[in-house]
Amino acid sequence: MTTSFLLGKGTKVDIAMLPEGSKVEPSPVTLTIGASAVAKDTTAPATITLSAAIPAGKLIPAGTFLGFTAPTTGKVVMVELTADAEAGDTDLTVNIIPEAIAAGSTATYIVTG
Repeated sequence: MTTSFLLGKGTKVDIAMLPEGSKVEPSPVTLTIGASAVAKDTTAPATITLSAAIPAGKLIPAGTFLGFTAPTTGKVVMVELTADAEAGDTDLTVNIIPEAIAAGSTATYIVTG
């Protein structure tokens, strides 16, 4: 009798880049674009303004890629942070913005899948 197994079925993996030298477990945070779309900007560095400040105790290290998902279409625009995003920040400094990001788009730090 042969039994088949699907390895990894039901397994969830969290992926997050840590600041260099850190061993602190990162905590999730959701970032939201405000009521205005963010324009394409291919000149580095570029800036993305958030609808609210990053909460206390949160840090997203430089080099992290964030995928902003449009609320109506589900389109994802990937950006790379060029500076740490820390508690209290309302702007993200990114390498470039490869295409416009829809108003109300969200990105989650600590990708879960």
